Amino acid sequence: MMEPTPGLVTATWKEKKRGTLLFADPEKGTVPFAVPPEFRGHPHVIDPEDLFLSAVSACFTSYVLNVAEQMRIKFRSLSVTATDTIDPCGIDFVISGVHLAASATVSSEKDAKKAERAFSLATKGCYIAKSILAEVTISTAVTVESDESECGQKAGMAAV
Repeated sequence: MMEPTPGLVTATWKEKKRGTLLFADPEKGTVPFAVPPEFRGHPHVIDPEDLFLSAVSACFTSYVLNVAEQMRIKFRSLSVTATDTIDPCGIDFVISGVHLAASATVSSEKDAKKAERAFSLATKGCYIAKSILAEVTISTAVTVESDESECGQKAGMAAV
């Protein structure tokens, strides 16, 4: 197993309530961000809440993909949607919960069982989710969509 390297991100103010995130690896580029409109910021620009949910969702998805590679799962699709619950906390707010809704489509029952296992392992192993104080809940769904070729037909050929 590879040793994890510490992350390094620099947030730099640019103008008004906008800034740019710069990563240690310049090949990653930069990401603009802004204070959200509900705090007198800018609409249609990535805000800290977006980045927070993106980190949780991307970590979980990455974990699933790493497990899937080891288990040789062939996904037709994989999607993880993150939503949060925000509650007042004094004069500020706190993210009190995060829910991940993960769904996958595979082509066999065998892969469906493996996908459920991959989701279970990611639930336990996603280090971003394990690092936050908010409760993180996860719901999963795996759909099996078999190929026509698995039913004795050649792909692209219609049954007569």
